[in-house]
Amino acid sequence: MIERKYYAINGNTLSVLECGNASNLAVVFLHGIPASAELWRSTLLELAEKGFYCLAPDLPGYGETVVVKKEDYTLTNSSELIAEFLEKKKLENVTLVGHDIGGGIGQILVANHEKLFRKLILSNCVTGMSWPIKNVEKMIKASQFGLFYWLAILGRFNQDKLYQALAKSFFR
Repeated sequence: MIERKYYAINGNTLSVLECGNASNLAVVFLHGIPASAELWRSTLLELAEKGFYCLAPDLPGYGETVVVKKEDYTLTNSSELIAEFLEKKKLENVTLVGHDIGGGIGQILVANHEKLFRKLILSNCVTGMSWPIKNVEKMIKASQFGLFYWLAILGRFNQDKLYQALAKSFFR
């Protein structure tokens, strides 16, 4: 059974899906965009049945995680939030799975906190300094000012141009 738990970390609230026995080896899943921890739901259940403790946090800006400062949305600050969570849970020898921007966060996380991890698995992810791309940066700024909805309604965010720019930021 999957439980959603909430953790207070430096004034932020990290929402995490958890499944399996907490005394087993931990596998942490970091999602991409535009998703949340829900992306990993079936994977969590399958791996928990095989004897793993599975955790999938909602990254800042997605799902039910709430962060208080705008700068907490960066890849680096997101990685620090996850590191503090892992340390709070006293997890070690973690297998980290990162997809999309979750992979970018994962790379920074492992580079800065290597001792917490035993494995890193990346899938179709950005690299640390390639995110956010210019078009996404514009959407973030529009969101910060409460204008995203209105600009999207007016057609200011062209899907084709955004897709082409996003495709260039991923490495396979």
